[in-house]
Amino acid sequence: MSLDSVQSNLKEFDKILNENEVYGTKDSEVLYLKRNILRKAFGFKQVNLPKSVREWAIYADMPGADAVAEQLHISMRRVLESIDSLTIKDMKSPSFKTLFGMYLEN
Repeated sequence: MSLDSVQSNLKEFDKILNENEVYGTKDSEVLYLKRNILRKAFGFKQVNLPKSVREWAIYADMPGADAVAEQLHISMRRVLESIDSLTIKDMKSPSFKTLFGMYLEN
């Protein structure tokens, strides 16, 4: 795996957010969760990956919300797995900070 796989998996996660906006996936709570999860992952901290509608803070009263929460969970798990497989060399590369600098703690 590489930076490309992290970037590709993040694009897939964002695609799910965009396709399910009617469920509130583009609301500030969900976007905050995404940023927080990625900051922790890139900072080598323990991540509690949301799984349920409630944990993802999406609209629970809509039919299909459980399936959207599951999609988000699976997709973010792929992102985290690709982050976990990065090497020190990957993380020291100039493109790493360009691609993921917004998620790095200062």
